[in-house]
Amino acid sequence: MSAAAQRLIINTLSANFDDVPWVELYKGQEIKLIHARVEENLSVVQIRAQPFVSGSWHRHLAPTFGFTTKGLWGHDPREFHYAPNSYVCEPNELHKFHNGPGVSEAYYINTGDNVRYDAEGKEEVGRSGAKEFLKIYMEKCEAMGLPRPNILRG
Repeated sequence: MSAAAQRLIINTLSANFDDVPWVELYKGQEIKLIHARVEENLSVVQIRAQPFVSGSWHRHLAPTFGFTTKGLWGHDPREFHYAPNSYVCEPNELHKFHNGPGVSEAYYINTGDNVRYDAEGKEEVGRSGAKEFLKIYMEKCEAMGLPRPNILRG
């Protein structure tokens, strides 16, 4: 193997998703935090949602990219456009996650802060980025009696 190939292998970050635990973020929604770069406000998560669960109103202040691997979901509670092998780039617009009739799983790459809103989607109630997300995830792991997982932080 060439020296350049060895450097690439050494410098490449990797994780086995099976080594990262699921934690409940909201009722019916679980996450795995795969990668967090606090200084760059970047996070990569895997989500799993139970049938017909809806998320909270929110918007992303920077591009957020999603890849669906299982199930059906959408931004309208009556239509579930996103199926396995679909890709989304969510804009800086107020929206809500609505899961379809089965369990759904997707990966999201967040490149900035998320702003959360009240139940009517009118008033801002919180804001978080990679730093806060990492803290919340670790606290939930500890609350479940799990050791702190080795989240990619490079």
